[in-house]
Amino acid sequence: MKKKIVVFGTGEYSRRFLMVKDEISYYVDNDESKWGGKHQEKGIYPPAQLLSEKKTNLVITIASMYYRQIAQQLKELGFIEGEHFYKADSVLESLGIFRKVSLYKNKHKGGRAFIIGNGPSLTGSDLSLIKNEISFASNQIYLVYEQTDWRPTYYTMIDIYVARNISREVQHIDAPKFCAHPTLSALGPMCNTYWLHEKIVLDEEKKRLPPPFSEDVSHVIYDGSTVTYFSLQLAYYMGFSEIILLGIDFNYPGISLDTENNATYKKNVEQTASHFHRDYHKVGEQNHIPRLNEMYNAYKSANDFLKSKGVSVYNASRKTKLDIFELVRLEDWIR
Repeated sequence: MKKKIVVFGTGEYSRRFLMVKDEISYYVDNDESKWGGKHQEKGIYPPAQLLSEKKTNLVITIASMYYRQIAQQLKELGFIEGEHFYKADSVLESLGIFRKVSLYKNKHKGGRAFIIGNGPSLTGSDLSLIKNEISFASNQIYLVYEQTDWRPTYYTMIDIYVARNISREVQHIDAPKFCAHPTLSALGPMCNTYWLHEKIVLDEEKKRLPPPFSEDVSHVIYDGSTVTYFSLQLAYYMGFSEIILLGIDFNYPGISLDTENNATYKKNVEQTASHFHRDYHKVGEQNHIPRLNEMYNAYKSANDFLKSKGVSVYNASRKTKLDIFELVRLEDWIR
């Protein structure tokens, strides 16, 4: 008998299940005002509804930022973690939402690709030089379209704040999109989009460790505090043996890099451009503060891993403070 999948929670986190809504039996929520209503075309019930079900016929998934509290609530109702209820990510993975990317494994074996950063040095004229190359780009890259007829082959995104800020614009990007799974709650289902199970590696004190480099992004892809690290792992999975970076300035003028006391910042009118377009971040938008030490560790992990696999990475950025990859002139790489 097929088990019933019940989602506990109807907030933003539950939007991840839009991709598999036909697999969901119903939702439960602690908010009495929602009981008897509908969420994502399925009914909403009180937690007591779960007691009317045969436990062995249930898969309860917690789609909420309050996982620990809800887990305790379910335990008090007699449900066992790992047997009756699970984290949302593990259920989504079991439903195959992350495995679709396997269509791209070694798709470009032995080829070369450009990974585009959004630093101040990036220009439309440089992108026009590589318009016939395979390329990865991310976030607000569409702001450069007015300067060039270049378009990315693939689009990537990992940041939940960016996803919230530009969710409408992303819908119109005409390229296969590869996104870290937490952004699904902000972006919702999109055509031609692949969701990857992103993982942050922490030590016992909950501090970030240098991330591993994924050899199989259909299973897991590691967070390196920069979307470029995400793209590097994806490029390796696709089989590229040569990768050229462009627009990776590794420099954020105008942004206070105080990550001890602040994790995010809001742009003000006085800030200078930290990206290639003056309106890359709009005034008042919330964004993560760049964590340069974590990013540097991630780039080092990528360089060490890719070298061991015979994959060459070059940095053709016009202005860059990133010293890990060999620096080259873009013109020398134009075919």
